[in-house]
Amino acid sequence: MSLPLRVAFLWHQHQPYYRKDDEFVLPWVRLHGIKDYYDLPALHWEFPELRVTYNIVPSLLMQLHEYKEGITDSIQRLTEIPAEHLNEQEKRDIVTQFFMCNHETMLHPLARYQELYQRAITENSLQTFQTQDWLDLQVLYNLTWIGALSRMEPIIQYLFRKERNYTEQDKRILISRQRLLLNAIIPVMKELQHAGLAELSVTPLHHPIMPLLIDTDSALEATPDILLPQHRYTRLDDADYQLQRGQLIFEQNFDVAAKGVWCSEGSVSEPTLRLLAERGVQWTATDEQVLMNTKREDYKHTDKYFPHVVQTKYGKTISVFFRDHELSDAIGFVYQKWNAHDAVSDFINKLHSIRNTIIQEHGEDALQQAVVPVILDGENCWEYYQDNGIHFLRELYKRLTTDEHLTTITFNDAVTTIPTSYTYTLDGICAGSWIYGNFKIWIGDEEKNTAWDALFKARKLIESRRVTRKQWQESMEHIYIAEGSDWYWWYGNDHSADTRYMFDELFRYHLQCVYELYEEPVPSVLKKPIMKNPHTTNAMSAMHRVTE
Repeated sequence: MSLPLRVAFLWHQHQPYYRKDDEFVLPWVRLHGIKDYYDLPALHWEFPELRVTYNIVPSLLMQLHEYKEGITDSIQRLTEIPAEHLNEQEKRDIVTQFFMCNHETMLHPLARYQELYQRAITENSLQTFQTQDWLDLQVLYNLTWIGALSRMEPIIQYLFRKERNYTEQDKRILISRQRLLLNAIIPVMKELQHAGLAELSVTPLHHPIMPLLIDTDSALEATPDILLPQHRYTRLDDADYQLQRGQLIFEQNFDVAAKGVWCSEGSVSEPTLRLLAERGVQWTATDEQVLMNTKREDYKHTDKYFPHVVQTKYGKTISVFFRDHELSDAIGFVYQKWNAHDAVSDFINKLHSIRNTIIQEHGEDALQQAVVPVILDGENCWEYYQDNGIHFLRELYKRLTTDEHLTTITFNDAVTTIPTSYTYTLDGICAGSWIYGNFKIWIGDEEKNTAWDALFKARKLIESRRVTRKQWQESMEHIYIAEGSDWYWWYGNDHSADTRYMFDELFRYHLQCVYELYEEPVPSVLKKPIMKNPHTTNAMSAMHRVTE
């Protein structure tokens, strides 16, 4: 019997920390939770032969628990207000925020929702909407975010069929169902892991770009001409804390230590790998471009299909996988408009081609070590698919588990098959990420560098003052959040979203809190937006295609 090609999927589940005081200022943990974070692992149960790795960011886990404890987001608060009691500002906020979704797949299929949207953009809805209109909008916005699997439940089907003239009781039922779905996310992943169907991996606490956190000069390795911030940020201690705290939160939730770490945005560097290895991490992953940057003229096209063992400075080793960005981006950006059968056939044919190439160049026995890593966000792409991608995923999983020339594998299981005589090794690695193999998305332009310099000064303030342990811990929590990657992602003109200005506000809020805790004047740079154009258009959103 011929050997199959091993395919390793990693679905990355991430949200930054949105809480400000006693409310989440953005709803994406809850909305992606009920649409994606529950549905994706729940679907897995239909395919017991499937093996997948789910990566969970600790800041997401923290917020799931805080929702369970009763913290709500601004949209949830606006939803729960009885429609007849909405004031003018609340109505204005609803009109602004309750159409934030993919209109083609989430708004247009619902006739009443589409009708309300058209009225909202063509008339003065604050004056013309009746109480029933506001109530229907409250329900429909929350309803359209319900995932495809959960839509099969009788009560959810009833709400979809009703479509209009909802009652406050209907709304309460929907809100209650959302809470149940959020509370089921961690258990369903834990059960998959316990059953041996999935591996769970983790990311450092607040999703920082680890190489930049350790040393912002690491950006020079892939882009020597990059313009760096005025101040060099070198916080290995913070990187270590973010890693260890993330590992601890993971273990508290899933009762086992994570063997793999997906560093935020696939960002790696030699010091990052050394830190991971020292903290017991067995594997990590990044993009094939990083391997190309590392090997340069020695790089061969099939090298990315073999995990490389990296020997770190102090003798410890770690296995590094390299993401096939053509296959990963095909799911993230290409197949959305395709018929599910055609899309999956194209994907499977690409895998067969890879298998044939490996056999031709290395012999069939090489399939025992070869792995094709397919790594992408587990939430952002599905709203571009019809029915949240469930038809595509079902067809994909069916084909992967029935094709005799293919098999799925977790990353840790792939690591355990690496022989002691393995020839794919690296003495070091070129610092880079899964986007273009560099860090230009997070550092190097005026806004991003301004943010890094503001972070540097707030961190320096903490070092310069003697304070109580409680003050230090509180201020450092704000620093750790501000070290997360998302704030820098939205600075500059790379990405657009209706709510990108909120990321600027949150970043500055956390640094402002540091100064207030130390009873120091807040610098002027933090009192006004760093983001010069909060409504950038013609840019990427929360996803970024590597090949563009």
